[in-house]
Amino acid sequence: MTQEKIGYWRETIQMCEDAMRPRAEEWAKLKKGLGLNYTIPGLAKPIYIARFYKILREVIASVMFRHPYVYIHSEHDPAYPASDDILENASPMMEDFANDALEIMDCRPKVQQCGMDALFCYRGWIKAVYVPNGGTGLAPYAGSDTLTEDFMGIQWVRPELMLTDPLTL
Repeated sequence: MTQEKIGYWRETIQMCEDAMRPRAEEWAKLKKGLGLNYTIPGLAKPIYIARFYKILREVIASVMFRHPYVYIHSEHDPAYPASDDILENASPMMEDFANDALEIMDCRPKVQQCGMDALFCYRGWIKAVYVPNGGTGLAPYAGSDTLTEDFMGIQWVRPELMLTDPLTL
């Protein structure tokens, strides 16, 4: 890369970081307020304020804590009449396999965190990764990580670290 291009990209990254800083500070305040413990000078006890509406709490309870979950339904193929025999047990087997893979990848806590990030930061980030044998293909890779060698996985990415166009939220 030429020195001119390196300078351009460094300036772009700096501009994105400068634009992200006030947003990240606001997000940190919102996340801190999630404790719902607001101490007000002059009052002996803290005041607890519900910040989420009932429907939002229901969405979180029904969607975020149940998913990710894969639903699979195989249908008859009119072009292949013998498909009924083949597909009879395919749906439950493929569904079990897909959901077992999600469990092996330990997706649920990462998806839950991504959903909480979306509530406060307006975006949640998860990246798909592949861990080769030996586990040295990802940086940083810790030996205590939940990623399985020679398998797909997902990693949660802090929304504060994702540099987006400053003109977007």
